[in-house]
Amino acid sequence: MRPNDPRPTRQLLGALICIAAFLAIAGVAGASKGVVSFLGSPGTGSGTLGGVFNTPRGVAVNESTGDIYAVDSSNHRVQRFNASGGFVSAWGRDVVTGGATVAETCTVAADCKAGATGNLAGEFNSPQGIAIDQATGDVYVSEQSNLRVQKFDAAGNFVRMWGRDVLNPAGGTTTEVCTAAEAVTPGCKIGTTGATGGAFGSTFAGQLAVVPTGAPNAGNVLVADPANRRVQEFTPAGAFVRTFGFDVTAATGGADNTGTTFEICTEAVATAANCKAGALAGAGLGQFPNNEPKRVTADTTGAIYTSELSANFRVQKFTPQAGPPALDPQVFAAGVLSGTSTADGPTDIAIGASNRVFVTKAFPVGTGTPAATVAERRVLELDATGVLQDTHMAQMGVNIINGIGVDRPDGELLVSAQHLIGSSSAHRVYRLDDPTGPPTATISPTSDIGARGATFNGQVNPGGNLTGYHFEYSENGTDWTAYPPSDVSAGSGSSTAAVTQTIAAALKPNTLYHVRLVAKRAFAADSATSAELTFVTDTAPPTIGPVLTAEPEATTATLTGRVNPSNQPTTYTFEYGTTDSYGNETPAGGGDAATATCPAWSRPN
Repeated sequence: MRPNDPRPTRQLLGALICIAAFLAIAGVAGASKGVVSFLGSPGTGSGTLGGVFNTPRGVAVNESTGDIYAVDSSNHRVQRFNASGGFVSAWGRDVVTGGATVAETCTVAADCKAGATGNLAGEFNSPQGIAIDQATGDVYVSEQSNLRVQKFDAAGNFVRMWGRDVLNPAGGTTTEVCTAAEAVTPGCKIGTTGATGGAFGSTFAGQLAVVPTGAPNAGNVLVADPANRRVQEFTPAGAFVRTFGFDVTAATGGADNTGTTFEICTEAVATAANCKAGALAGAGLGQFPNNEPKRVTADTTGAIYTSELSANFRVQKFTPQAGPPALDPQVFAAGVLSGTSTADGPTDIAIGASNRVFVTKAFPVGTGTPAATVAERRVLELDATGVLQDTHMAQMGVNIINGIGVDRPDGELLVSAQHLIGSSSAHRVYRLDDPTGPPTATISPTSDIGARGATFNGQVNPGGNLTGYHFEYSENGTDWTAYPPSDVSAGSGSSTAAVTQTIAAALKPNTLYHVRLVAKRAFAADSATSAELTFVTDTAPPTIGPVLTAEPEATTATLTGRVNPSNQPTTYTFEYGTTDSYGNETPAGGGDAATATCPAWSRPN
């Protein structure tokens, strides 16, 4: 944990860390990271208030403060949470109920709403990726429909943007930077598609990364430019540095033009105007297919990683070298990561401490260890040489992951997902961390015992991971009924807490019951079941239902009733007569059956 970390020790109780709804899903064994909590709605579906999402995508953490930033793509805004998961703010165009139709920041969750699409400074249209410069706290966001990158300070204040023709007046043909001062006049605007250095192609669904401290180009911004089949690099001020891919340098590019092979087109040699889109789609080293790559990241040595989601289905690693070219492209961990289709290929990628590489990968049913029970995505952790170190999120059942981030000082993983639960998706950012131990469960004596209800008591220690619990009761110690039917949150702390549930009108009177407590990690198989205790419910008087009279015959009628003996020896009689004083009964002395035949009576004329 970082020094002076404001988070309580994994007792993440922020109002918007939703820990009330769990799935009973089998999961990861060993030291794999477990779900500590999640940001977003506790139920399914999307939302527009602060702290909930509609298609979360890129996610990143400020490693100095622990603040989490997440792209809320279909709500056209960015959201910020503190280290404990509490909502801090959302920014975009018209994100405050009753606010102005301009770029603004919402700081009260209940007052927030979906942003409107916009293309001025601080406004978004389908934002995709997000990255944080850990040295400054500055936040970078890529936008699919506005064809540009925007830069903000840690509080969400606009700093600058860049892309092709992003500065008024319209009609520019080169890469431009629009600053905060220029946002006022002449004004910033939507970018236009292009292929020269610094311009972005149509369908700009690429995400981005900031090169970390330690690398020779630390602080620079890497942007995946899938429509142009290349990766671009910029300074923090938005100045174009270089782009790389297959044949990305025009014939006028001087020494950077090496033919139809892997090339790096630099501002220093070729100038941005001499850079172009990758000419050929393919699977060669350093080559990208159409509309790829969409993900990019970098480690502290300056090595750059890309993933190809829709074709080739692989991760490439570009290692700095003396060159030329200055990067050596190789397929990374092909035996672990590469796939044959979107059903088994890699998607998102991020770098953790010690340059550990975290990659999300699809697993069809029956594949992986443990075997996937449904088609899902998992997070594979590899070292910098490509050796698999661990697998996270196994058997969690998450089928759509849109982004991944790593809190390097803390080791926490952040995974933005659309988790299919039944027929609906839960739009969430999951927080995964190392467990401190399995959950424990201890049963205590039952209290408030009545004839048909009681209060179950116990203690649960979640062991540092998001944990749910329920009680189970049984008449024979073999067939158990869960109460409540769905798990209740026990939180994610590392200390023992009392839990209690009152069951009403569901038990039988005068009956011996067995009771026990079950604690279960959310989205995992780890569970604990307590010892059993017994109790006996109180006695209760018998109850009767309404009496029904069949069509009477001349001298007989059939009376039918319902008796609940309440687990005690019980007799009954029917009383009848020509008035409400009755005066007759059957069977004489009481019976033990629910129906009887008695003499009919005739109504006087």
